[in-house]
Formats: sequence, structure tokens, C-alpha cells
Amino acid sequence: MTDHGLGNFAPAPNDLPDIVDGPGDYVTRDGRRVTIREVKSPSAPDTTSFGASGAIWKDYRGSERPRGYGLWHASGRSMPLEERPSDIVGRWQHPADVQDAAEPDPEEGCGAPRFR
Repeated sequence: MTDHGLGNFAPAPNDLPDIVDGPGDYVTRDGRRVTIREVKSPSAPDTTSFGASGAIWKDYRGSERPRGYGLWHASGRSMPLEERPSDIVGRWQHPADVQDAAEPDPEEGCGAPRFR
């Protein structure tokens, strides 16, 4: 935790590794799917910029789809000085990809998982 003069908070976003590296699907801290549509680079290296824009998936008229508009830092943070459930923590694993990876490949003969 870093003390920013206002009490103890999580590390500042610029002190964290980058998670959001381009458009695509990511997962939030609370397990929701996020589709990032655009990632803008900061205007200056020392600037804290929330340049990743996209939407969290929600149920809309009976199906899941990206709804609304959100901004994230390249570190995945949705707020500068605290961790939130909507923070991005990694790439989204599509359920079909996870299932395919767990199925044994009959050509391997030993039941080793198949990864693509």
C-alpha cells in the first residue's frame, strides 16, 4: 500500500504492470467480462491516463452483451487510488476455449491437455 497523504491506498496505477495491451476481451476482479474497444497512449510518460475504453458485459433483453461506457488504466484499474470490483485483472477466457483446452487430445495418447 502507498500513502498518498490521504491515508493508505493500493499502489498508484503507474506503479503497476500493464494488463490492458490492446482491444479485446478482459475479465474484471469480480469475474465479469469487459470488451475494450480502444487503447490510447498517455500524452506524457509520467501522466496517469485512463486511455482504455470499453464496456462491461450485462444482460440486456435476454442476452449478454457489452453495455455502457467505461475507462480503465493500462494497469486495469478503473479508479486511480483504490482497487474496485470493476478493475481488469486479465484476459477473458472464452468458455469454449477453456473447455477445448481441458479435453484430452486422442493423438497424444496420454490424455495430455490440448492447448491452442
